[in-house]
Amino acid sequence: PGKTSVTLPFAIANSANYNWDYNATSDTAQILPLPWQSINIDPRFNSATFGDFRLRVGSRLVDRYPNVPAVSVVRDLDDRPRPTNLAIIPGSDSVDVGAFERQESDPWLVNGEFDGSLNNWLSDNPSSTTYSALNAADSSGGSVQFSRLGVVGNATPAYNVLVQCFNLPAAGVYRLSGSGRGTANNPLFVRAQPYIFWRLRTNSPNCAQADPVAQEGNVFLPNAPAFAAAVPFDINVSAAQFGPNATIELRLDTTVAVIGSGMVPSSDTLVGFDKIELRNASVVLPPLIFANGFEN
Repeated sequence: PGKTSVTLPFAIANSANYNWDYNATSDTAQILPLPWQSINIDPRFNSATFGDFRLRVGSRLVDRYPNVPAVSVVRDLDDRPRPTNLAIIPGSDSVDVGAFERQESDPWLVNGEFDGSLNNWLSDNPSSTTYSALNAADSSGGSVQFSRLGVVGNATPAYNVLVQCFNLPAAGVYRLSGSGRGTANNPLFVRAQPYIFWRLRTNSPNCAQADPVAQEGNVFLPNAPAFAAAVPFDINVSAAQFGPNATIELRLDTTVAVIGSGMVPSSDTLVGFDKIELRNASVVLPPLIFANGFEN
């Protein structure tokens, strides 16, 4: 944003000598009116703030334009093959806009394994939320930890640990999973319960809280002292519920420990989340050994 795409002494669209097709740009001053192949759109990078200009799976620039021979013989900036067509997105033989090509094995959520930081997640309770070096099985980089005083009484208040807004790429079945851990067993209080609270909105590009919710639910995570995986849960997004601004809001929430009457509250709530994933459950993917580009 704010960078000029191209500068000429005349508008590109006024000249038959230039073919400016298949573009995505934040600067339209020189190329208005846009040809039908070009768009002005939010690219939905993984994390422009932290320098990751790869496209999210929900970007409308993924599998956007038809493949041509000049593209099919080159590789992307990560030296990975293009075109690579994602199974969740209808159609085939298409290319991503930009320097990077999404691969089928790329994670859909950004930083779902908390790779060295909590980047790309937001929290309503940042003073109680920290990065942890502990890992769930098959995860790398670390996890997120929530610590808060327990409460006395019978109520079980809940708190938000982290939240991320996921833009949907297509209608289909989305499999949600994650790993959790909790405070060690103590018979004198009710243990904290980590869970993923999700909301599907059909027209809310940024998961605005005021926008209508089409579906919602909870995926409860284990709360034993060591990380363990929850049973995955499938979210079915119908064709009628999908649109370019359809989103799933993922909230990593937890209740806090409830302490018996007469006890003194201490740091009794300690929960962790790791390996938070959304993935395709609509189709069975081929083994990666036969994936596009294996011969290279």
